[in-house]
Amino acid sequence: MKKRIINNTQLCKKGFGNKTIFNLSRKLGLNPVKKFDKLKVKKLNYIEIFSDKVKIEKSLISHKKDCVSFLVDLKSYSGVRHKKNLPVRGQRTHTNAKTKKKLKND
Repeated sequence: MKKRIINNTQLCKKGFGNKTIFNLSRKLGLNPVKKFDKLKVKKLNYIEIFSDKVKIEKSLISHKKDCVSFLVDLKSYSGVRHKKNLPVRGQRTHTNAKTKKKLKND
């Protein structure tokens, strides 16, 4: 593969963005601009081991759902906003958030 480590689309899964890849390369002592075909097998194995430890794709999505359901069960303000399908982080709803309201009614 002649792609750079930081631009590799195989690593850019859900939860494995540029920042995570940059931190990974810094921990392993790699240059994030270095190409994959220049890496040694040992470093590639380290990348695989590290990627198994990071929450990606399905486990990340399920973790986020668990956090939201916890807030809804607590009946906290943000949990109620999630349940009503309204903006959670204090956005204005009088004139904005039309798509959020429209999707709620469908």
